[in-house]
Amino acid sequence: MVELQSTKTLLVTTLQRLDTVELKFEFLNRILAPNKYPIIDYTLAIEK
Repeated sequence: MVELQSTKTLLVTTLQRLDTVELKFEFLNRILAPNKYPIIDYTLAIEK
């Protein structure tokens, strides 16, 4: 759970070196839209 207006840091460890990492987040928000959850996809390029 991430509190309102806060920041969380994720550490992603893989078995092999990757060029990109794909992350998918589903936001649970029952106040604005009950039973509807926005999903945000990120594709991150890894610095070499």
